[in-house]
Amino acid sequence: MRLTKSTGILAASLVAVALTSSACSSSGSSAPAAKPVSATLEEINAQAVSSLQQGGTLRLPMQEWSSQWNIYSTNGNVTGDTQTVMTAMLPNLYHFSANGTPSYDPDYLTGEPTEAMVNGKETVTYELNPKAVWSDGTPVTYKDFAANWKALNGVTAGYNPSSTVGYSQISNVAEGTSPTEVVVTYSTPFTDWKSLFYPLYPASEVDTPADFNNKLTSALGLSAGPFEVSAVSQTDQTVTLVPNPKWWGDKPVLSSIVFKSIAVNAEAQAFANGEIDSFDIGPDASGYKTAKATKNSVILTAGGPWYRQMTLNATSPNLSNVSVRQAVSEALDRAAIAKSDLAGLPSSQTLVNNHFFMPNQAGYTNTAGSVGTYDVSAAEKLLDAAGWTLSPGSTYRTKDGKELDLAMLIPSDVSVATNESTLVTEMLKQVGIKVTTSSEGDPFFTDVSAGKFDLTVFTWQGTDFPISGSVTSFLNYSNGSWGYNYTRAGSAAIDTMMNTALTQTSTATATADINKADEAIWQEAGVIPFYQRPQLYGQVKNLANFGAFGLADTVWQNIGFTK
Repeated sequence: MRLTKSTGILAASLVAVALTSSACSSSGSSAPAAKPVSATLEEINAQAVSSLQQGGTLRLPMQEWSSQWNIYSTNGNVTGDTQTVMTAMLPNLYHFSANGTPSYDPDYLTGEPTEAMVNGKETVTYELNPKAVWSDGTPVTYKDFAANWKALNGVTAGYNPSSTVGYSQISNVAEGTSPTEVVVTYSTPFTDWKSLFYPLYPASEVDTPADFNNKLTSALGLSAGPFEVSAVSQTDQTVTLVPNPKWWGDKPVLSSIVFKSIAVNAEAQAFANGEIDSFDIGPDASGYKTAKATKNSVILTAGGPWYRQMTLNATSPNLSNVSVRQAVSEALDRAAIAKSDLAGLPSSQTLVNNHFFMPNQAGYTNTAGSVGTYDVSAAEKLLDAAGWTLSPGSTYRTKDGKELDLAMLIPSDVSVATNESTLVTEMLKQVGIKVTTSSEGDPFFTDVSAGKFDLTVFTWQGTDFPISGSVTSFLNYSNGSWGYNYTRAGSAAIDTMMNTALTQTSTATATADINKADEAIWQEAGVIPFYQRPQLYGQVKNLANFGAFGLADTVWQNIGFTK
């Protein structure tokens, strides 16, 4: 799961957040009602590479500047845009179809990895493409896999990984019959083993704790992908990528890709002004209208596993009582929030009642229970029982002479968050909870990570591995860190249930196990999903093989402009 202000995709065992601009409910634009988008839909203006013009620069926005280009590290600001940039440079062992089915990438592997039981242990063997080299000329070998495992297994001291999911179940990474044969042995089976080493960093950048934590805080490092870094400007907040001369695969069509930080609510106008070639509209009726009105533009849609949500900080004094968190959840009219956020958009307003699967994904079931049910009376009773009383004539509840006041932190450049804060403030006021909202720019995710909030809103982005890709968001405190569990609520029992799901060899059994765990996660009332966040992109008409990917991956070397 990844996070972004509007939407954030990181590796399957990571989190990503996204931010998104959005018009408020007063938007006068209109759009036809939409059914839930198919999970297999992909709209990228697919074209044969041979039909594209050679060269050209693709200009893309970044919602927030990254202060850490190692997506696995907790030392610095990592968002979904960080992942996007790095996927053009780093090995990803699999391609993913529109329905999320993985198949090996022949640029990195000579065939599908083999899975077998050896001495009672799950063992996966990778045969690497012998042509694969890092941009400094060093071959890609088992040493890179071993270094990534050592950094991410949660055992080796000094490393600060954002997640150890999957890697903690590996007992050994070794050389096979040659340096390009990698043998990975698991101490216990791992359901989503294909999610690991995605992407793969060179051993030279992660082999020591100092390198892992600090080497990529201001530099993007080596490449073993179709593009490499040409320039990084922290002043202009731009990253420029150019074709990697040591790339052994199909030659990239583009001559460069420029990523530039642009405030989320300024992206639509930047697109209309011709400054960028594609942007994520998200739940933004105003941006949708601007993109549709822009000359030579198209709107592309896909069914991505993204959902808008509110996170509650369980370590906040006023939210440490689970009954209070449950009361907050039950006081929220999520249907009204969805209707307001998505007004004027051709998007489904279907509520999300699961933290792992979207309503249009196989495995989805409603696990929300009473915590996900809008019930003002039930919320009031929970608050009464927690000792927060409402005196006659008072607007807000008090306890021990203190008012029940929750600090809501939102990103300053995301109007959908402003809209949500207004709605949440009014809804919680109805049950006697005061909400005080503050907003900020780039430090937003840094402060969310540090727990400097009571309530906050952003979008969680899932991955092609809905189980392993999301568990890190709900793991209990471990090794001195909450990782990507921003709500800081968890339990050993939930961890056990999630870990059981991760060790299943049957998808059906793993799905049943994770949905059982999700029932308990809902009861913690830490992450409250709202609705499936639309994957809408505004894009120039002549941009090909790029856009709304849904569950598919980006094949950077195939992107270009039509003649």
